[in-house]
Amino acid sequence: MKSTQKLTRRQFVKTTSTITLALPAMSFIAACHSATTPVSLAQSQSSCEWCAADVPVNPPSKIVIPPPGEAGEPLVISGAVYKEDGRTPAEGIIVYAYHTNAAGIYPKRTPNDHTPQWRHGYLRGWMRTDANGRYEFRTIKPGGYPGRPDPAHIHMTVQGAGYPEFWIEGLWFEGDPRITDEMRVRLSKRGGFEPIIRLNKGKDGAWRGTRDIQLERDLLS
Repeated sequence: MKSTQKLTRRQFVKTTSTITLALPAMSFIAACHSATTPVSLAQSQSSCEWCAADVPVNPPSKIVIPPPGEAGEPLVISGAVYKEDGRTPAEGIIVYAYHTNAAGIYPKRTPNDHTPQWRHGYLRGWMRTDANGRYEFRTIKPGGYPGRPDPAHIHMTVQGAGYPEFWIEGLWFEGDPRITDEMRVRLSKRGGFEPIIRLNKGKDGAWRGTRDIQLERDLLS
């Protein structure tokens, strides 16, 4: 079962579609880039099993994932990583996130120079939790896979000293009509806390949500 889940998480959608560029989203992402140091877009063609193999050296706790002008509704996800007790902040944990674009596609080439990207596309990034276990990434709201029932989601892994990299439950969005009662029951809640988050829109037009994470050493056993 475990190997089947990994393969599913690595599938790519071949379908293409057209999306309209929203000016508010462009302005929001551009402002984020001017205020926050982004992690450079990874161009690794690595075939590594996990995703933090090409993590930048000492990534910040807050990052901006998409390049300026990326189409989509602006989204800010933040949270804290805790140790096994669910209360003690875990500093220095690498949080990796990746997702589709607004059309539900893992974009394989950068929009500016069309450089080929790694299998997760260019909408991906790494954070290292701060002294309070906090992390944050600014991006665009991903679309669901075209022609499939999967809810829109963000994939995430965590890694740190004593914690080999492992997947946590994908981040879903409350209110997504594709989330069924049966899906809710099947959620394993790997990583602790609720993986279906509620978004609230701020005055700047950006959606915001919280995804806290609880470390578990036995997820690979």
